Amino acid sequence: MRNLALGLVLGVLFGLGLALIRHLMDTTVRSTDDVEEITEDPIIGAVHFDPVRVRSP
Repeated sequence: MRNLALGLVLGVLFGLGLALIRHLMDTTVRSTDDVEEITEDPIIGAVHFDPVRVRSP
C-alpha cells in the first residue's frame, strides 16, 4: 500500500512538472496581442478565421 501511495504522488508530481515545462517552452503565437508583445509594433491588419467556412468546401 505504501508503494502505491508513493507511486501516485511521484506520478502526479512528474506530470505537473512536464506540464509546466511544456507550457514554458510553448512559443505559439495565438493572438494579435502576442504579436504586438513580441515585435513591439502595431498590427496593421489581420485575417479573420471563420470556423463555419472550414467545414464546407
